[in-house]
Amino acid sequence: MSSITRCPNCHTAFNVTAAQLAAHKGKVRCGKCAFVFNAHECMTEPEPAADAGEAAAGVESMPAQTGATVQPASTATEALSVAEYLASRPEPEPEPEPEPEPEPEPEPEPATVEPIDTAPAPAATDDTPSGYRPIRTLEDEALLAPPKPPSPWRWVAVGLAALAVFVLLTQIALRYRATLSTELPWLRPIYVSACDVLGCEMPLPRHAELLRSDYSELSYVPGRPNLVQLSASVRNLASYEQALPTLELTLTNEREEVVARKRFTPAQYLPAADKQRTRLAPNDELRAYLQLDLGQLDSSGYSIYWFYP
Repeated sequence: MSSITRCPNCHTAFNVTAAQLAAHKGKVRCGKCAFVFNAHECMTEPEPAADAGEAAAGVESMPAQTGATVQPASTATEALSVAEYLASRPEPEPEPEPEPEPEPEPEPEPATVEPIDTAPAPAATDDTPSGYRPIRTLEDEALLAPPKPPSPWRWVAVGLAALAVFVLLTQIALRYRATLSTELPWLRPIYVSACDVLGCEMPLPRHAELLRSDYSELSYVPGRPNLVQLSASVRNLASYEQALPTLELTLTNEREEVVARKRFTPAQYLPAADKQRTRLAPNDELRAYLQLDLGQLDSSGYSIYWFYP
């Protein structure tokens, strides 16, 4: 059984058999334009003809061989030429034009920041008459005058001022060394070392208000009516060492009138065993011993006073 296929290139119709279609899986070559196509995809129905002769003449037969080449049959009685066939062939419907793709919406442009104009504003025009001369005082001239360059002697003056301040502070520290070493005990070793170098003395504190008289007694020596002896003691209540104080003895009569008053240094009132003593330790006791010749004085009372001259 034969079928009709049409060349898609030159639109020539051919009769093909089932053996020709199965030879190369339906692929055939057009005998007119040598175009290779798939006959299965180009099958067409036979068009109605006036008689059987015209129908036979309108379709070319496929050669009997099973090769890929298909040659059209040339017959003198071909009723339908290629031109007539093309003229009678219905025109294919035009393919619909593809819809245009929607244009992408434009992306919003990023906001631009315009630079701030930092150019200086135009200077105001000076409408002052050219002949104007302002009246200035001495203070105005001093303010408007250009500053003078620093003098090279300025650093010398600064150095001399610093040296003067240092000397003044040193003198104050030496003058009040006893007071400062009392208020700040950690300064005393420094002062002692400095005085050893400078050849000065480092005196001990002298705070009489921190001395307390513990004991005193004035008595006549037996067999010597004009000779009296004094025994007394004083205690250091300070938390630091102090210098040895001075002892003042006052004699009074029966009417509480002062008969005699005399001061004694440590070298005079210290007992023989304590003659080398030079300082009074914290919470330490100091003893004094004196013998006095009253002569013609009549004394019935006394008082003692420890102090620093």
